[in-house]
Parts: sequence; structure tokens; C-alpha cells
Amino acid sequence: MRCVWQRNFHTAVRNEKKHLLAETIYQDSKQKMVARLVVDIRTFRVSEATLERFGPEGKENTNLPRLNGLEAYLGVGRKLREALADVNEPLAVYLFAETVRGVIQAETFLYRERGFSSADEYGRHWEKIYLNACRYYSNLERVTRRWEEYADQESRGGYLFLRSKTYLLYQESADTYLVLGSLNDTFHEMNVWVRSIGGRLSCNGEVLCVPDAICREATKFLQSLNGVNLFAALPKKSLVEILGSGQGCTHLQDLVSDTLETLQGYLSLTDKLAEEMPMPPPFGASRSLN
Repeated sequence: MRCVWQRNFHTAVRNEKKHLLAETIYQDSKQKMVARLVVDIRTFRVSEATLERFGPEGKENTNLPRLNGLEAYLGVGRKLREALADVNEPLAVYLFAETVRGVIQAETFLYRERGFSSADEYGRHWEKIYLNACRYYSNLERVTRRWEEYADQESRGGYLFLRSKTYLLYQESADTYLVLGSLNDTFHEMNVWVRSIGGRLSCNGEVLCVPDAICREATKFLQSLNGVNLFAALPKKSLVEILGSGQGCTHLQDLVSDTLETLQGYLSLTDKLAEEMPMPPPFGASRSLN
């Protein structure tokens, strides 16, 4: 078994008093880039957006004024895609969406600036707007620990939220791959593994740190991927349904999605190399299905 590719995402949101500095740093075996937002601490409106890319010729900074004025909050996905449509970088939308997710998570420590009188009021607000969206908010009657009891919501300066996601891809044989995905952030810690044998998947994982014990129940949906065809062009919406929809965990669903994308991206790259060079794909990669 050998490691053939790795990817790392690191999101950080820092309180700069009048604004938030939020960024997602991405690195893989081929490229490095940073998506950066400056966000008003009360309105969450973007005042500055930058994409930094690092290549053989040095660093390239791209200012993105079309993102200015957008609210870095729930429901901004379509506007992000529209604003970044002309950016020649496939990962741009994903990286800025990750950065917005970081800002949303950091709101826990900014509930006063956001107009809530108490942590309890903020917690009840999320129980309304996120009802039935994940295992926790779909089973509030069974939850034993409310969000405000789990999160230390005292006002803080400096870094408000940190998240790291890492994906390691191993090749075990000509047509067998193993991908390990892990998430570690201010509120959560979990990991998944996905194995592909001839394109047929198996999946499992563990949840180590979450707001409530009920969240751990979402891992039961991971095995629903067993036997699924890696090359079936499964859209994210269908993947979320397989992984439990609102009864599952959104973080696990994202982790699995990224894990599959890591493997699919690598295999696409080896296919491209195979077409360009008169030799087998690196490491004997095979796309055949038995």
C-alpha cells in the first residue's frame, strides 16, 4: 500500500474587532491556494474578497469585487456561484463556501454583535432555522445537551473558529484504493474511510467529538454506501439522501462527499495522463468494473 495523494483544507476565522478575517487555505500534492474574506462583524457582509494562488512563477492575487456586499451566511450558495462564474479556478466556489461556513460557525461567539440578548436566545433561534436539517436538529426532543450548554459562548478575541480537513489516498492494488478523511474543528471531530475495489465502495467512520450523543447515531448511514458504484456520477443531493438526509450528519455527509471527490479526482488525473502518454496510468490504476 502506498500513499498517492493528499489534500488539506484549513479554515480560520479571526475577530479583528470591527470585522472578521476569514480564510480557507488549500493544499494538495499539486497546488496551493487561499480564499480570503473580510466580513463586517455585525452584518456579515463581505467588504473584501481575495483568491491567492501559488505556482511555479510565484504568488498570484485575484481581487473579487463581485463578492462585496454578499452576506456570508446560510443561503448564499447560488450568489457565490454566480459571482465566481468567471473565475478560472474550479475550486474557487468550494473554498469560498468553506470560508462562509467558518463565519457561520464563528457566530456562536458573536451572538451579541448579531443582535441576540443571550446565548439561550441564540440557541433557540438555531433550533428554528435549522429544524430537521441534521440528526441533532431533527431530534430535539431527545437531545440531552443544548448548543449553548456545549459551546463556551463567552465573547472572545483572536481566533473564533478553526477547522482542518485532511484526505489521504492510498493505493492498495491495481484497482483497490483506500481514502481516509478527517475533520477536526472547534466543535467537532470525526473521520471516515472509503475503500473502492474495482469501483465498488465500502464505507465506515467514527465520531469522536460532537455537541450531543445523538449525533453519533448518524454514523449508521455510512454503511449505506456499501456496494455503490464509484463511477455512477452520484450528485451531492443523492449522496446526502443515502447518508440519511436530515437524520444524518451534515459534517459527515460533507466529509464523505469530499472523500469520494478526492478519489474520483485522482483517477481522472491518471486517466488524463494515460491519454497523453503511451504508457499505463501511474501505479497501475484501473477504471474497469467487474
